[in-house]
Amino acid sequence: MVKMFNDKMEIQSIVEKLMAKHGINPSHDFHLKLSNKPYMDLVMERYGSTIIVGHHFVQNGDLMSDPILAMEDISGYWSPLRVEQWSNYVIRDTICAYFKDGKLTIYTDRMDDFMSFQRLFARRIKKQGWLKFGVKEISVLAIPS
Repeated sequence: MVKMFNDKMEIQSIVEKLMAKHGINPSHDFHLKLSNKPYMDLVMERYGSTIIVGHHFVQNGDLMSDPILAMEDISGYWSPLRVEQWSNYVIRDTICAYFKDGKLTIYTDRMDDFMSFQRLFARRIKKQGWLKFGVKEISVLAIPS
């Protein structure tokens, strides 16, 4: 596989700091949900080699997310896959890269947008005080009776 970047993206650096603070190993599957009022919950997940970072909230009983960044862990570096945002009640899903038959296809013309957005998102996470004030939410699983 090809490593797409020589340095970690800003979003990877801040998320790894948040995971370290909450005792989570970023190289294993995880789910971390933080609250920091008045902001929307911040959720970070890893399943296999895919990492997802975004804000989640409940609207009319439905779980919503905005924005969502999806990345692929390639040898310890998170590489852009897609960004999803809501704008004027329309979802904007920008695919930056995808895997098909074990091959990575990259839309280089979309990478600049992803990189700018992840940088802005990482800076907002810092500015909003998630490292200092983010409280880990404990998920409660519903057990059928």
